[in-house]
This record gives sequence, C-alpha cells and structure tokens, in this order.
Amino acid sequence: MESILPQISIASNPELAGQLNDYLQRFYTDIYNLLAETQTLEGVKTFGSFPVTPSSAPSSDYQVTNKKYVVDNFTINTAIDISGKSWVIDEDTMASDDAGKVPTQQSVKAYANQIGYVDRGDPSAWDWEVGDFTTDGTWRDLDCSPIVNNSNAIAIRFVLYLLDDAVTSAFLLRKNGNSNLNVFDGRYTQVANVPLIANLIVACDGNQVVEYWGSNLAFTTLGLTVAGWWLKI
Repeated sequence: MESILPQISIASNPELAGQLNDYLQRFYTDIYNLLAETQTLEGVKTFGSFPVTPSSAPSSDYQVTNKKYVVDNFTINTAIDISGKSWVIDEDTMASDDAGKVPTQQSVKAYANQIGYVDRGDPSAWDWEVGDFTTDGTWRDLDCSPIVNNSNAIAIRFVLYLLDDAVTSAFLLRKNGNSNLNVFDGRYTQVANVPLIANLIVACDGNQVVEYWGSNLAFTTLGLTVAGWWLKI
C-alpha cells in the first residue's frame, strides 16, 4: 500500500524523521485493514450522504436493504409484474385459504365467476316434456349435467309448466339421495284443464342430479326447463 502521508523531514534529526514516518505508515495501514473487516458500531451515527449498499438483495434478518430492492419487490404499479412474488397467489379456486397472501386480479375474477347465480339465458324449448318422464308415483333420477355441467353447482332453478284434466295431480322435485318428504319443491294442479306455471328451486348433488316424482297418471302437458343454477362459494 502506498503511503498516504507526506514524508516528514527533520533536518537536525533525519533518523527520527524516518522512524516517525514508519510508525505513522504502519498506524494508517492498521486502520485501513481494520475498516476493511466487519465492524460493530454503537450509538447514533449520522451520515452526511446516503451510504451505498451492495447491489445484491438482503438474504438474512437485519441486513440493510436499498431503494432498488424496495422498488423492485414492494412498489405496486402497472409497470411491475408482481404475480411471481412469494406474497402473491394466483389460484382460481382459492382452495388454499391462505391468510398471508394477496390474490391476483385474474384469480379474483376467475373465482368470482365460479360463485353465485348463473343465468342460463333464453332457452327456445323445454328441456324435458311429458314423454321424457316416468310418472308412476315413484321417485326417479333426473340428470341435469348436460345443461348445468358444473361440479360447483349446489342448486338448480327450474320453470315448470303443468296441465292435467284432474285436480291435485302432482309433480315434485327433491335433492338426489333424500328419503323424506319434508324438503322438496313442486306443484299440484288446482283446477282441471288450467295450466300451472311455477319456479322451482332444488338442491342437486355433485353430479347435477335431482329426483322427480309424478302422480301415477299421464299428464296432459308437462314441460320442465332449467332457468339457471347456483354455484357454491
């Protein structure tokens, strides 16, 4: 290392001057080497200007960081893609239920589209007519999966059109697998040869199957249409 001090010249004692220069050189060399090692500072220290930290990211607790690291990892704006950050989750089903992460916009939208009521639209015809049912006073399966086709469906809304030449002719719906008559939806004809139109809401199983029951007779007209369905939250 080159000397960082000017040479001291004492005309009357050149030997002393050489010794003094040697001592000072060794002193500053020791200081230089000491500062190059890890230092522990105590008390309040004030910097006249901002210190420059290494360009690498902090890797352990209590390491100081820098502006670039903060901007790259924690500044939220449209110019920065945060989807790959450890504190962000991209999960359409929200199945992990993680309280320590924030979801992406895409996953929020995808999840929202999977819950609530789904309006089927404007069907041009009944989905099932009188000839599609076996009405013999027995509960039978009605597979709605070709229409609903969503494993998250928990209930289906039907529109029923019923006409018969007898009073109290019944058409009922219930959740597939139920065995009691305490929970069902359906209608009985109130007046002969007067059509009855009703909205029915029935829970379905995971395969979008419900059960139906019809009085043991041949209905004059029976039409059933899926109007929409609800998806689980």
